[in-house]
Amino acid sequence: MKERRFPRISTENAVLVNRLGEDEINGLGRTSDMGAGGCSFISSELQEVHNLLKLLISIRHEVVEVRARVVYVKSIEGQRFDIGVEFLDIKHRDREKIESLFEA
Repeated sequence: MKERRFPRISTENAVLVNRLGEDEINGLGRTSDMGAGGCSFISSELQEVHNLLKLLISIRHEVVEVRARVVYVKSIEGQRFDIGVEFLDIKHRDREKIESLFEA
């Protein structure tokens, strides 16, 4: 298995999902783990590998916005999906908010 470049932490945060180039919301979900370089989230909306997404993630009563690429999709029970993404574009202050999860 490929080793991660960034450590991950188990955390549940609300996430709003939009495919880049589309105005409507493509889904809601909840993160299962997160790191400075990416996250995985559970959603009832299927995404495809390589889809480009804009994610709005709630972290400690603030919203982090990232652009991400889907790297894997796993089907799980109840017509839900475990979706893993790599962050492509994230502001420095938003990365700091994610990194603050490791300080708790």
